[in-house]
Amino acid sequence: MKTTGWFTVFARARASRWATGAAVAAAVVSASAPLRAVESVNVGATSIIVRTVTGEIEEKVRHLVVKDSVYLNEVIATGANSATEIDFLDGTKISLGPNVRMTLDKFVFDPEPGRSTFVMTATEGVLRFFSGNLENSAYVIKTPTATIGIRGTIFTVVVLPDGTTAITLEQPSSCVYVENLLGQIIKLCTPGTGTVVTPGGGMTPPGVPPAWVLALIEALNNLLGFQKVNYEVIYNSAENPCDAAASPNCNN
Repeated sequence: MKTTGWFTVFARARASRWATGAAVAAAVVSASAPLRAVESVNVGATSIIVRTVTGEIEEKVRHLVVKDSVYLNEVIATGANSATEIDFLDGTKISLGPNVRMTLDKFVFDPEPGRSTFVMTATEGVLRFFSGNLENSAYVIKTPTATIGIRGTIFTVVVLPDGTTAITLEQPSSCVYVENLLGQIIKLCTPGTGTVVTPGGGMTPPGVPPAWVLALIEALNNLLGFQKVNYEVIYNSAENPCDAAASPNCNN
């Protein structure tokens, strides 16, 4: 069975990479560190602010503007009809749409292969993730119902208030691995296709995202000036786009 979908073309160029060096390599901090030490650890900065964007650490809330630093363990939140983009020290870029809550839980930027880590949690809203310069295995994105691993790519995540999570791959020649709370895995390798993970552990097979997911992604695109164009995606369900240990929802 074949279906057609859509794809998003990004008209704006990605920001240039941040400088690296020994000082950055020494920034090894985890979420378990004392808060007073974490507050001063800069992990990136805002590059775009649309309307209301806040950062919160230990119940202290500040309103963010362009070029403000963001910190480890800081909860970044956007209001209704609001958005932001954050450039991280490793070259990762994250675009946040309306009503997002996101936290960077752990960040280790080390030039030594295999020693870097980028772990973030999104608890609500819509965001787009552009992977940076770390090894693929360094990146982990968590939601209330799913854990996402990447293989160097661009993808979107939509998290509803009940934890339902939709992941959509947007870049060719790359993959996203989505794991639910039961340890079942679906692999997305065809751009324009996605999966939806429910609080009960259900996972839809890879396919064209539902209309409610596309609507929320479009809101993100409109606020941040991404250009959406028609792009035909041919998805063949016989391609077996699942890991060997995938969810039984996949056609293994």
